[in-house]
Amino acid sequence: MSAWCNAQGFSAAAQFLKEHSDEERDHMMRLFVYVNDSGAEAQLGAIESPAASYDSIDEMFKKIYKHECFVSGEINKLAKTTFEAGDFSTFNFLQWYVAEQHEEEHLFSDISRIVTDLTVNKLSNYEIDVAIKESVQVRQFATSANV
Repeated sequence: MSAWCNAQGFSAAAQFLKEHSDEERDHMMRLFVYVNDSGAEAQLGAIESPAASYDSIDEMFKKIYKHECFVSGEINKLAKTTFEAGDFSTFNFLQWYVAEQHEEEHLFSDISRIVTDLTVNKLSNYEIDVAIKESVQVRQFATSANV
């Protein structure tokens, strides 16, 4: 996705998605370590690659948002299973992911809405890219300030 954005001239979106990908890998490693520290053996399965191209940046961000909603649902299922099984340690651990997914959905919902609005108004790719960059910066500031 980052490479596609870069090829289309969305350099700020490309940089954001590259950094976000790094953050997602950190989230995976956090889970990996927890499983191993709990006495189990963490195993990584195959993950389907995202599409290599998109009809528009609007379509791409809508797909990202839809995927984040899917991930939230899967985490919620895990949290429910651990709670019902009485595995409160893992349930507690998963609460960080529940909160993180709430942030992820909100972030990509906002970006998707902004991109859709700008696309409908026929703004240039540059103007859309600047708006994405500004939206991400505002979100990062609010998150770091715990607003």
